[in-house]
Amino acid sequence: MKKQAKKLSRNAKNIYKNMQKRLEEIDKLTICSHDKCIGCGVCKIVCPQGAIKMIKNDEGFLYPKIDLKKCINCGLCRKKCCRNIEKSDNTKAIKCYAAKAKDKKTLQTSSSGGVFYYLAREIITNKGIVYGAAILNLKVEHIRINKVEDIRKIQGSKYTQSNVKSIFNDVKKDLEENKVVLFSGTPCQILALRTYLGKKYSKLYTVSVICHGVINDDILKKRVNEIEKNFETQIEEVNFRSKVNGWDIASIEYKTKRINKAYKFADDPMMSLFVDNYILRESCYDCPAKGKNNVADIILGDFWGIFNVKSEFFTHTGVSAVILNTNIGNKLFDRIEDNLETLEVNIDDISKYNLALAESLKRPPERSIIFNDIKENNLTMLNKVYNQKNDSDLREKVIYLTEKNESLKTDI
Repeated sequence: MKKQAKKLSRNAKNIYKNMQKRLEEIDKLTICSHDKCIGCGVCKIVCPQGAIKMIKNDEGFLYPKIDLKKCINCGLCRKKCCRNIEKSDNTKAIKCYAAKAKDKKTLQTSSSGGVFYYLAREIITNKGIVYGAAILNLKVEHIRINKVEDIRKIQGSKYTQSNVKSIFNDVKKDLEENKVVLFSGTPCQILALRTYLGKKYSKLYTVSVICHGVINDDILKKRVNEIEKNFETQIEEVNFRSKVNGWDIASIEYKTKRINKAYKFADDPMMSLFVDNYILRESCYDCPAKGKNNVADIILGDFWGIFNVKSEFFTHTGVSAVILNTNIGNKLFDRIEDNLETLEVNIDDISKYNLALAESLKRPPERSIIFNDIKENNLTMLNKVYNQKNDSDLREKVIYLTEKNESLKTDI
């Protein structure tokens, strides 16, 4: 009995040690909580050993993966993670405007009122550098530009999360060389950039969008493949915010050599699932950069409620909401205001019609299962399934609709 007891004791100690070792390994692999990670890649950039890679998870979103063989446990990745830093610089709007470009061509080629084009042009014509998200081969990533003719590459809304790669490093290098820099992105990307830089630069201007949330390139690719199959043609370009139906009727347009196909958001399965929050990155449901935590100098978005604020300022070609958070943002806007029709408004006039400005999105219960269903079913079908609010057994209907996949092709 004593031998057996000693054996059991040794086994218990070994189990405890193994469990403790495994927990320590898991802790070393964790930079921040998985559901809070925004995928900015700052941890990868700052790692002195190159031990971190950004890898797609099963859902198609980028997350850091640490190679423990290279890791020296310096903790720098955690120190520079914006989710692990207490927010202290709360922002407050200095001025707010409704704005639209006087030039009709600029207004038509912009997602909203054309303000970003003039901000970027102002920086570049004064020998500065502009960073923004571009769609390259149907993938969204940040690029660096210094020519006015290249602004079109980074104009317009993109709802898939952009891959910033080593762009934060490039921004820092430009700033250290005393160059003027304008960086545009989502609020969490601006927060991540400022966290990475660690200090204020007088020649850095930041512009964020009013962000609903982000999907990923895999979802966009799936949607594109479905359309290509249905129309037997190759998609060459995607315009997430086409004005073919007017600015106030949000539409996505898929362009090919042969035809351009535009859908209102409500009629496009990908955009419908996006608007209803089903296919967003997990961190979008607990965003670290909402409200006073949006540290951008300038916030741009659609002024959806402009007709109710001042009906005569409304136009079907687009109106931007402009929020100026800092003095340098205010001064930069002053420099471009002659190119715009503007109307000064209150922050409440904007936030009332843009709930995503201050609040994280509500996570639907179905978010836990939808990405498993995406792998096996087309988006048209899933949109029909998940937007049936009264269905008690979603999976049963997914199976049913899977068998009818062919009949759904005409709806794509």
